[in-house]
Amino acid sequence: MLVSACWITKPTNTLKTTICCTRSVAPGEVMGCSPARALIGFWTKHVVSIMDIVNRIDRGENVDSSTIDEKITDAICYLLLLDATLRDSESDPENVKGR
Repeated sequence: MLVSACWITKPTNTLKTTICCTRSVAPGEVMGCSPARALIGFWTKHVVSIMDIVNRIDRGENVDSSTIDEKITDAICYLLLLDATLRDSESDPENVKGR
């Protein structure tokens, strides 16, 4: 499964500690929203960081390639987790509902 690739390549990333499973139920419960909405929030945070990186590069500032790698990889992983959550919801509608 594609989601497994994120866990293998980023084992110490906040993804592992923040999202305990592809269903992302715990963050949704803590945030008072659906698991899918929680993942969109996490993804959006990384997209904003990527936009900041682009702005810095446009201003001629140097950006460490490891920072670029981290932010883009994390954004991709959140999208893969969102994909798995939404697909899982097709068989279990309760999975997408807020708790």
